Amino acid sequence: NMSGLGAFHEAFLDRSGDGSALTFSEFMCVCLYDAKAGYYGAGKASLGRGGDFYTSVSVGSLFGQLLASQAVEVWERLGRPSVFRMIEQGGHDARLARDLLDAVDAQFPAFADCVRYTVCDRYPVRSNHLDPRIDFCDRIEHVGESSAALFLCNELLDAFPVHRIRFRSDGWKELWVMLEGGGDLAIEERSPSQELKQAIATRIPPGAYPDGYTTELCTEIAPWIRSAAAILEKGMLLVVDYGFFADDYYAPGRADGTLRCFSGHQVDDDPLVTPGERDITAHVDWTAVTKEGESAGLSCIGFSDQGAYLTRLAAPLLQKAEAEMKAGMDRKWIRQFQTLTHPGIMGRSFGVMAFAKGVDTGGWTGFSELKMNCEKLP
Repeated sequence: NMSGLGAFHEAFLDRSGDGSALTFSEFMCVCLYDAKAGYYGAGKASLGRGGDFYTSVSVGSLFGQLLASQAVEVWERLGRPSVFRMIEQGGHDARLARDLLDAVDAQFPAFADCVRYTVCDRYPVRSNHLDPRIDFCDRIEHVGESSAALFLCNELLDAFPVHRIRFRSDGWKELWVMLEGGGDLAIEERSPSQELKQAIATRIPPGAYPDGYTTELCTEIAPWIRSAAAILEKGMLLVVDYGFFADDYYAPGRADGTLRCFSGHQVDDDPLVTPGERDITAHVDWTAVTKEGESAGLSCIGFSDQGAYLTRLAAPLLQKAEAEMKAGMDRKWIRQFQTLTHPGIMGRSFGVMAFAKGVDTGGWTGFSELKMNCEKLP
C-alpha cells in the first residue's frame, strides 16, 4: 500500500523537521495519532470480533453493567448529589457509555436522573442515536471541574507513546527510528536526554540487566494524571488496563519489554512493519501510576486484577437475582462474565487501580481491605 506508506513518510518527515530521525516515542505518536497516517488519527482502528483486538467493552454489555454499580457507589459515598458526572477518557464510540447508562436506567432509577456522561476522546466515533446525557469533548482540559464524578479510563494508558530504551555496558541508550534513503526504517541507539536519564534513574530498579535488554518507559503518565486530578474535585479515578508493577515490569528476565503490535488479531512485536496500519501498545507501569497519582493529590484506594474486581462488584447483583428467585443469570451473562473474569482470558491480565479525591479510601466493594496496591511500593 504505497499511498499509506507515502502518507506515513510525509508525516515522519513533517514531525522530524530535518527529516531523518525520531525518538521511538515520537515515532509511536505518528503511527497512532497523525491525522493523515495514524492508526487512530486517520480513523483506521477497528475493535471487537472482526477488528484488530478485543476489549472488555467489545465482549458485551456486562462490563458497563458492573461499572454502573461502581458509579452508583461513588454517587452514594458523595451523599447522592443532584448532578454526577461520568467522565470517560478514550471512550471512542461511546459504547461503554451506552451500556452503563442502559444499566443505570434499568437498575438505579434514582441515580439515572442525576448522571451526565462526558466522553473525552480525540478521535470519537459519533453515532446519531446517542443518549442526550452523553456529550463529547476532545481534551481533558475542556471537561471543566466536576464537584462529583467517576473518571474512568479503560485501555487508555497502554496507548500512550513510550520511550524505548536499551541497556549497554556503558549505560542506558534511547532507541531512535531512522528513515533511510530507500524509505526503510531502522533503529539507532543514542544517549538519552537529561530528562529521560532522570526518569530512568527514578523508575527503573537497579538490576543486573543483560547487554541488549530492551524495555519501555512512558513519561506521559505524570502530566496526564495531573490533568485528570485537576478536574476531579470529589470522586474516583478508575484506571483499567494491562500492566505490571515496576519490579515485574523491569525484571532482568523480561529482556524485550512489553511492546506489542495488533492487527487482525495477529500480535507481534516489530513496530517498524506497516507503520500507521495497526495498533501499538505497551503495558502500564502500575508503580509509576500509583506514585504519580499520589503526587498529584489523589489517594490510592487499591489495586486488583480485573477478575477479582468484577467478581466483587457482581456479588450483590447475583445475590439479588437469587433472592428474587430468578433462575440465575442467563447464559449470555454467564459467558460474558467468564470472559471478563477468567484468569486465562482477561481476568488476570487486566488490572484495576482506583484513586479517591475528597472521599475516604476504605470500604469500597471492588477492592479488598488488604492494601494490595501499595505492597510493592518502597
